[in-house]
Amino acid sequence: MASAAPSIVAGEITGLPRIFPLRAGAVGDAYLAGATRLAHGYFTGHGQALHFQIEIEDVARHKMIATITADGTADGAILGAMSAVARRLDPAAHSFATSNPAAIEAWGRGENERAVALDPDFGQAWLDWV
Repeated sequence: MASAAPSIVAGEITGLPRIFPLRAGAVGDAYLAGATRLAHGYFTGHGQALHFQIEIEDVARHKMIATITADGTADGAILGAMSAVARRLDPAAHSFATSNPAAIEAWGRGENERAVALDPDFGQAWLDWV
């Protein structure tokens, strides 16, 4: 979940004008890369229900400028929640590489071979597997 959620959002906003998603291991890495906005996020869960909260920070002002929340379930509905987040970041966000919940679950665990077996058109899983 912690790896798949931001990767889904990044996948949906990659290639849009004025947006270059960068996964940074630390805030300092983002500063060194010249980031202008940082997305800080976390999720909480209770049973099958998941709640995602993402806060967007303006790097120049060191100020949170937006809060985005989305809800999903642990049974694979993470895609809907992360797509909602991506559309809030930019309404032109495109669909993720797959809509197959089982493939997303396998990919999120790093099981790329299984993910592409479940959805042979899952380009992101193919790239990660390579």
